[in-house]
Amino acid sequence: MSVIKKIVSGILYGIGFGVSAGLIFFFISEKMSESVWNEEIYEKLIIENHTKSSREGNVVVLGAVLNNGKESARFIQIKVDLFDETVLSWNSVQKHFQAL
Repeated sequence: MSVIKKIVSGILYGIGFGVSAGLIFFFISEKMSESVWNEEIYEKLIIENHTKSSREGNVVVLGAVLNNGKESARFIQIKVDLFDETVLSWNSVQKHFQAL
């Protein structure tokens, strides 16, 4: 019977330590992600300039971002929508489909 008590005791200690370590990891990671993902900093960022160039057949966009805020931005993520430079007017589209 003492062997079963030791096994159950070991399982309970393991679960207790596991839950404690999990909670500590969760709260630390939440606190760190709050300091990295500061949404308010995006309101103070301005894209100063950008240029498009081509390197080895790939399009590369280089630019500079200015931070007008008081807080430093530790990490920023910039998403860009790229469009084709060819602009089609509605008349040219209609003519194309009428020709078909």
